[in-house]
Amino acid sequence: AGLADRIRFPGPMPAREAFKLGRALVVPSRAESFPYVVLEAGAAGVPLISTNVGGIPEIVAETGTTLIPPEDVEALADAMRAVLGNPELAKWKADELRDAVGRRFTITSMNSAILQLYYGALGRI
Repeated sequence: AGLADRIRFPGPMPAREAFKLGRALVVPSRAESFPYVVLEAGAAGVPLISTNVGGIPEIVAETGTTLIPPEDVEALADAMRAVLGNPELAKWKADELRDAVGRRFTITSMNSAILQLYYGALGRI
């Protein structure tokens, strides 16, 4: 059986629906700034398997997400096996990430944080 039997292209759809089709989001990056794909997958309730680079640690702070050192292929494979082989663990990690994204990265919470930053800066002038 070739790849054609294992891959399907369902066509355009909202991002949150597309993320829900997967069992996990794997971000094996060597470098990132602040990857919105992690926020989108988190909001969709998808567990994250990622390297410890850029803004990703900030996004997953206070969640059960384990971050992998960049270029550690064996650790990445182990993390993928752990999440994909344990549906309860995957759900727990997904729920933790979804809750964190919902608390800290909504438009309202981000606007509030930016306003606090500006007001703090203005208070120093």
